Amino acid sequence: MKRKESLAAGIILVCSVVFRLLFISTRPIWYDEAFSLLLVEQPLPKFFRGLLGDVHPPGYYLSFWGWMRIFPKSILSARLFSVVFGLASVLVIYLVGTELFSKKVGYTAAGLMAVAPFHVHYSQEIRMYSMLGFFLLLATYSMLKAISKEKWFWWVSFALSSTLAQYTHNLAIIYLVLLALSPLFFRKKKFLIHTFVASLGSLLLYIPWLSHLLSQFSKITNINWTEKPTIARIFTTLLSYISHLPIKNTLLPAVLFGVLLVTILTLWQTIRLSLEKEQEAWPGFWLAALSFGPVFLLFGISLWRPVFIERAFLASGMMFLLWVSWVFWRTKLPQIMQALLALSVVGVMGSGLYQHYTYQGFPYGPYRKLSSYFSENLSTGERVVHSNKLTMLPTYYHDSSIPQVYVDDPEGSDTDTLSDESREALGVIEKPNIEAAASQVNTIYFVIFSREISEVKEQGLKTHPYLLWLEENFRQEDLDIWQDIRVYKFRER
Repeated sequence: MKRKESLAAGIILVCSVVFRLLFISTRPIWYDEAFSLLLVEQPLPKFFRGLLGDVHPPGYYLSFWGWMRIFPKSILSARLFSVVFGLASVLVIYLVGTELFSKKVGYTAAGLMAVAPFHVHYSQEIRMYSMLGFFLLLATYSMLKAISKEKWFWWVSFALSSTLAQYTHNLAIIYLVLLALSPLFFRKKKFLIHTFVASLGSLLLYIPWLSHLLSQFSKITNINWTEKPTIARIFTTLLSYISHLPIKNTLLPAVLFGVLLVTILTLWQTIRLSLEKEQEAWPGFWLAALSFGPVFLLFGISLWRPVFIERAFLASGMMFLLWVSWVFWRTKLPQIMQALLALSVVGVMGSGLYQHYTYQGFPYGPYRKLSSYFSENLSTGERVVHSNKLTMLPTYYHDSSIPQVYVDDPEGSDTDTLSDESREALGVIEKPNIEAAASQVNTIYFVIFSREISEVKEQGLKTHPYLLWLEENFRQEDLDIWQDIRVYKFRER
């Protein structure tokens, strides 16, 4: 038996490492990653100025700043920081599954996480989500141990890991609120007071950042990806749990069918156990609550103040995989249904991994090659003008010496997300409008995403307003297409 366990652990470890290192250096960075990289490269005074101007708590940036002082500056070393937390999360989900059910369930959940596209993606991204998922999982494991062992050490561990999760991302509290109700699901009501005390301790440790939290949320609600969610966002979150997004239109029907099949089977087995008055149904409902409770809670909040983002549910996605693993082994699922469940998960995850490794569309782009092109071709009196900061920051990261500016988002608009403090700390230059961006130069390389042009055309406009102004005041000489990015060359008339 130990030999089989060692083999299973070895396979899971290899898969976890390989899938998280695959294409890790060649995957292009995007705006958010460029922001992280640029911020931690600043000297301490500028770093703290930019840190306080950002919408996120300081935990990730402080840790990442220290990491990048130890390891050489590169995309690889930066992404390895997230990989470490991703690998640690695979271990913790095994511990949760083993503590709650059995080693077989723990190994299955860890195996699914090892190759889950949702988790692989954020284990490679230079952002805080892998770190967030780890601390939320650690809080979950600590809660389980505290209830089963009744030792103060685990309550302290729960309080500390909950605090670290909150210092990693503002939305950690959504998961933690549901987690705090765990004693009810395990019919251990006497532990509610322990949970309250530990949660209060976590909140007290978080007080130093609370004074800054209200101003952060006022910024978060003005972000373009936080519009009021529709019911479709519930389904996109569900798709993320097993397959991840985006999904090719040709694959979407099959992937959606597979995801719904897995979800319905899992939910039905949980309900069936409850109807049969099986004691183990309660842990199943607990897993269901942690999988979907945060989603519905944040959905409801977002109808009032939009803050709904799928990547904030990374920990819930992990618990969903544990829920599926529990159903597979512990609910007397018929063999034919086991096979159908396994095939559905494998097929959906396979399509998600393929899409993850091959996707090069918005907001990604060949920014390294683009900056090299500008560096080689720009002459005196020429400037790169970006339609917005999404293309500016990644290009600027690869070569900050290029004369380039971006047209700033209208103040107070839903895309006005880069604060003055952060912008000054990074050293990027914004202009209030296209006229100012194009002033005092004879040649302009105008950079814009193709989808920006498509979006304004869908609104009935002939072309993008910035392009229209440039066409009226300059002479277009060239147009290069770099995947989803267009680079127009305009020269003065």
